[in-house]
Amino acid sequence: MAIWYSNPDHRLLPFNATVEAKDIGEWIPKAPILPIKVGLSITKKPTTPWELLEILEEFEMDKDPKVAEMLNPLKKWVVVAATKGHDDDSVMTIPLLPITIPTKQLKDYLQRHLDCTLGEQR
Repeated sequence: MAIWYSNPDHRLLPFNATVEAKDIGEWIPKAPILPIKVGLSITKKPTTPWELLEILEEFEMDKDPKVAEMLNPLKKWVVVAATKGHDDDSVMTIPLLPITIPTKQLKDYLQRHLDCTLGEQR
C-alpha cells in the first residue's frame, strides 16, 4: 500500500487490495475519533486517508507507547478507508441522499406526526 501511494498520480485513487486481501477479523470503527491537533491540521487542506495515516504516524512519534495503542483503531480505519470498494470508491464510502426542499405533503405529514407525538402546539 505504501508503494501504491508513493506515486503522486495515485493520491486520489483507492488502493485495490484484491491481491493482498484476507479476512483477519479486525474490528474497524465507522467513525473514528481524531486527536484535536490532528483534526485541526487536516482541516487546513484536503487530506486523503493515506495522508492522514502519515500525519498520525508523525503525531505519535516521541510520545508514550499508549498514544500509539490508542490510535490503532483510527489507523486501521485509515487503511480500510484507503482501500478500493465497490464502484472504485473507498470501502468506507457511505451513500447519502441529497437534501431537497420539503414538499407541502411532507410538511403536513411531519406536522401531523409531531402533533401526535408532542401534542398540538398551535
